[in-house]
Amino acid sequence: MSQSASPRGQFTFNAALTQDNPLAPGAGTGHTIATMLLGYPNVVSRTIQVVNPVYLFTEVGAFAQDDWRITQNLTVNAGVRYDYYSPATEQNNYLSNFDLAARKMIVAAGTG
Repeated sequence: MSQSASPRGQFTFNAALTQDNPLAPGAGTGHTIATMLLGYPNVVSRTIQVVNPVYLFTEVGAFAQDDWRITQNLTVNAGVRYDYYSPATEQNNYLSNFDLAARKMIVAAGTG
């Protein structure tokens, strides 16, 4: 299984429609960008996403806080926070990822 390489489509333009004589290919007078600005693609293709990934994350957070009144005019407020965000995984193991600690690619093994 793989993800779509061009989910929004791929458009290819050539200079055939902007030449002096469109019926004589190879005249060399057309321009690809002019054809694109006119909105006349030569080839249009779209690949469909093969899988619908279900991403899983673990997000845990903890916070502790306390106030200490040192004097009547001085209060110390201190707090500690810890947050953990796990790397993304996929429910059916379709997601590949790069392990920075091991410096290697973890390849998906889903068989869907």
